Amino acid sequence: MSCLCLLERANILKILFEKGHFQINLIKELKNTGLIKAAMISLLGANILYYENENYFFSEFGRYLVKKNGFITLPFVGYRKLISKQMQLLENPNNFDFSDIDFSTIALSSINFGKDNLDPLLLKIFKEIKPRGQYVI
Repeated sequence: MSCLCLLERANILKILFEKGHFQINLIKELKNTGLIKAAMISLLGANILYYENENYFFSEFGRYLVKKNGFITLPFVGYRKLISKQMQLLENPNNFDFSDIDFSTIALSSINFGKDNLDPLLLKIFKEIKPRGQYVI
């Protein structure tokens, strides 16, 4: 999943989503081509991408995952620093620092998660229970 976060950061996911494909020759324009190629190979192996005629494409599974991107970016980007030092925190909880949390990513990921998953569920529940009246504080 961190490969998807990497490709998002490199704007490759945006290109894939908007154009429907990503040309392999565009990789050479990026700063760390080896890292991008490794991520692409990992996503090919996970059946998230497929490769054809010098282009990468989302598989059906890949399109599904990208639509659920908030699930991925919330832990793997928003909490990446905490995840990377989890063993250190286990031994010494005082090493926790709020700067280890990417609050803006968490907020944006939560919006994506909410609008695609939580909001429809809550709307369904409210339609089923048909609330009436007013709530006064």
